[in-house]
Amino acid sequence: MPYPHLASALPVLTWGSAPTISVEDFLRQCDDSLSPEDRRILGDALEVYRLPFTVEDPEELPFQSEWGRSLTELFSQFRQKIGELRLVLRDGHAHKSTFFPTEVIDPTHPLEGQLALLQTLWLHLQDREESVWWASLPGLVWYGIRLGILARADAFRMNEGQKVFTHLVQHSYLQGGAA
Repeated sequence: MPYPHLASALPVLTWGSAPTISVEDFLRQCDDSLSPEDRRILGDALEVYRLPFTVEDPEELPFQSEWGRSLTELFSQFRQKIGELRLVLRDGHAHKSTFFPTEVIDPTHPLEGQLALLQTLWLHLQDREESVWWASLPGLVWYGIRLGILARADAFRMNEGQKVFTHLVQHSYLQGGAA
């Protein structure tokens, strides 16, 4: 079902700028505009993909569409590459990656590495997002995921950065935390 009125009322998301709407506010706006089934799918999708670095692939997806499989494939590939990078770094070897920029592999500061990781995911999402119509349910799912990434990146830039980073260290694939 198309949602051009809702989609056109949402603020533009740009990497590096603070989000002007929270994920919660975005979902509240969707409550008034989406069908109950589409709102459930959106909520389920954002729950599944809200922590791309620490959550395993879901056994059952809340959707079985082409765009859903594309998202799952991207996040699976991302986690696989993070796992490979973690193993190489843990063993003390140099790692040359075409998937991750140098700032992820050899950051000058750990928070810089996490920001670079978020930006890499943002760019990969942006590349694939072009295949979905912006005013559709898949477009809103992609929007919600990118909004969550911006909110997380913004938290790193604010005084919450150290608290968020400490949580990531305890649960991150890069640091050898929980899988």
